[in-house]
Amino acid sequence: TERKHAQVELKSQAITDFLTGLFNRRYFFETAQKEFSKALRYERPLSVIIFDIDLFKNINDNYGHDVGDQALAQIGDLLRNTIRNVDISARYGGEEFIILLPEMNCVNTEVAAERLRKKIQDTPVDVEGILVWMTISAGVACIDESMSMKSVDQLISKADQALYEAKRGGRNRVCLAHEGHLVAFNAL
Repeated sequence: TERKHAQVELKSQAITDFLTGLFNRRYFFETAQKEFSKALRYERPLSVIIFDIDLFKNINDNYGHDVGDQALAQIGDLLRNTIRNVDISARYGGEEFIILLPEMNCVNTEVAAERLRKKIQDTPVDVEGILVWMTISAGVACIDESMSMKSVDQLISKADQALYEAKRGGRNRVCLAHEGHLVAFNAL
């Protein structure tokens, strides 16, 4: 019925970022908390990738906010077509994105993050024949045999620290948070 359709549409709008079509931050945190609890309970791996578009302000400044919006929408499309069905991707804020990867260990997550970095680097935004190239910096953190985490917030914080290490290291790279230190991973 029309009423049921409207309810489904409202629910979708409540959990979705309108620009990228990805989940929003609120939905991500609700889901991440459940997955974190499950990973701890069953002693299963769980990983997070946080990334943002390098020097995104330059895209907006040089090409306009419409092109910046198209770049963000393209990232949403790329994530939907790249990550596994069980992974949860969301727009974390501005030009920053986050992916929750249940049942994925650090080694495989690092490889997935690098594959994503490369795909974004190799896929320009086409705006009326003008190609706009992007790169990303990414941070990875995991719950597995190499790290102990007490909360989903701590896991995300570790990934965020790794993201900023990737930026300090020159951008367009992936950095992995290990217990007590950060490791850059860059297959350039």
